[in-house]
Amino acid sequence: MNTERSGNTHSSLLPTGVDAARVMQQRARQLAQPVARPAADLDRDLYIRFRLGAVEEYGIPYRWLEEILYLSPLARVPGVPAFVAGVMNRRGELLTVLDLRRLFGIAAAARDSDDSAVIVASAGGMTVGLLVDHVFGNAPYDPGRLHAPLPSEGIGNSTFVEGIDGGRVTLLNLDALLADPALQVTRE
Repeated sequence: MNTERSGNTHSSLLPTGVDAARVMQQRARQLAQPVARPAADLDRDLYIRFRLGAVEEYGIPYRWLEEILYLSPLARVPGVPAFVAGVMNRRGELLTVLDLRRLFGIAAAARDSDDSAVIVASAGGMTVGLLVDHVFGNAPYDPGRLHAPLPSEGIGNSTFVEGIDGGRVTLLNLDALLADPALQVTRE
């Protein structure tokens, strides 16, 4: 029904009377209250969960994330370490893309470009793209309940790992990872 043609306004459709006004004010007060989070969720944060290689699951806490991009063609850069997948255009600026699979020495599997993504993250004044094989979505975690990192052949520096969530997802510490001298460009 077109209320403008019939001369009615939207406010004329609202209930009238003292009882209706009281109910509307009560509802307005209830809606204005802050939403209480359950106590179990107060210490929980979110991370993006992704796969590297055939089965290994990793995560990056949201505090470092900027966005997730579809994998677009990467321009190879000569003379850089093998874990630098290349550079890509991100809204007119070059973004260095690191291949986490190569960086961590994860066995190479055929990469499905339909599932691959670039996670854009910032830490320590650096913004990089992280090439991953598949993004599952996000998941909550309690930082106080993470398990200690296990020794690994692929991740030689345990400071790169914030902890293990649920015994299967390795949460990365991007402050430590991106501060590693092997990732720094130096001019000699």
